[in-house]
Amino acid sequence: MSKLVIWGRLVVALISASIAALCICEIMGPLIITGASFGSRSLDADFLIAIFGVVFGLCSWGILKWRPWAHALAIGVSALEAFFGSWAALVGDADSLFPIITAMLILIWLLLPPVRAAYWQRVQSPLSKL
Repeated sequence: MSKLVIWGRLVVALISASIAALCICEIMGPLIITGASFGSRSLDADFLIAIFGVVFGLCSWGILKWRPWAHALAIGVSALEAFFGSWAALVGDADSLFPIITAMLILIWLLLPPVRAAYWQRVQSPLSKL
């Protein structure tokens, strides 16, 4: 395996874990710092943020363990993040372009042929023995 595949995997897993940690901080920060309580509007937003945190946490763990489902999940999440981030930037609603560029770079890395081969070789190897 090339260094691009190995080091890229670590970087993408670290970024996914960071996003999961940020989602947790986004939910727990106001509760701890200000003692705010859950309201009906914030509960819906907190629920969505918690789902994103779990998805990014699963992506991080699966990418580190070379799981093919994590590769597919990371492609989907990165594509959605790049699309909606670009949409927000076009409408003038994005604070910064850094998350959009990061999502696009992760998506490009995930779609590289050596990266795809590294994640999917275990899935195809039992079939080749038949």
